[in-house]
Amino acid sequence: MRSDQVIVDWAAEDEHDQALHLLLLGHTNCQTDSQLLVEKFSRQLQLQGLHPGWCLVVRTARQLAGVLLALPTPGSTVSVLLNSTWTDQNIAEAMQQGLHLILQRANHQQLTLIQALVTADDRPGELLLQQAGFTYLAELQYMACDVPATISLPPCPQDDCRIINYDEAHRAIMAEALQQTYIDSQDCPGLTELRSIDEVIQTHQATGIFDPALWWVVCHDTQPVAVLLLTQVPEQPQLEVVYIGVTPAYRRRGWCNWLMHHALAITYQRQGRQLLLAVDARNLAARRIYERLGFQLTDTRHAWTRSLRHQRLVHELLTSNS
Repeated sequence: MRSDQVIVDWAAEDEHDQALHLLLLGHTNCQTDSQLLVEKFSRQLQLQGLHPGWCLVVRTARQLAGVLLALPTPGSTVSVLLNSTWTDQNIAEAMQQGLHLILQRANHQQLTLIQALVTADDRPGELLLQQAGFTYLAELQYMACDVPATISLPPCPQDDCRIINYDEAHRAIMAEALQQTYIDSQDCPGLTELRSIDEVIQTHQATGIFDPALWWVVCHDTQPVAVLLLTQVPEQPQLEVVYIGVTPAYRRRGWCNWLMHHALAITYQRQGRQLLLAVDARNLAARRIYERLGFQLTDTRHAWTRSLRHQRLVHELLTSNS
């Protein structure tokens, strides 16, 4: 390889550790502490049934200079992680080629959606995604709350409601409830039309360690009121709010506050120390509730998406009309 040559290719098996070091830490020095972090990341992927097989690396004559890790998940979705420690234009072009290779593979496998998260100050990463046809979705604020030893549950906003614990027999109820909570939602509204409801449920089930005992639908008579989905964080004394939503007719009645108290109580019962969540920064009402409960900001990321289904439909339409 010439000293100025840059190549993008699928990572060899023996390059995965080095690639993960670059992705997670910004360097390829495989020291003890950093190796432990990489091993922890790999274990968490395995516990969720994921494998870093879609890993692309950008090589120069001297080193690995870039990484693109794509993680296909249930629900026909691909999540992309990338490092942005590069500044060289040749490396930027190689990263762009790598992203297109991932798009091609995802399209070939008839996947629906590709999404990427980058840090809020990652201008090179955002420019890369924008040039590859991604659309900015939202600023996600990651929050955590230390679970108190005593939790006083507020009164249920409506006494004659019933809480249904999820199982496959209640899948239709869950699907209807989710769809109704999406109406005029302030939490990543751009996602609403990008996946089918079955794909949404599959994606939620693939987050963390799925336990149907941690999924609930609240109903009043036959009408869905709200949804709360929690999951266990792999190898951590933490639960995570995968999704919380209230249907339009029952908003501003205290349901979100009541459900979040319920989530904290369940976390405590399961010997969890923290409850985690992510919220769209534009969802000011939800953020105020979380902050009153003691949630604190831990990280901020920008979410980008590209609809592969829409791309295929446009291609089919153009082909049929040609």
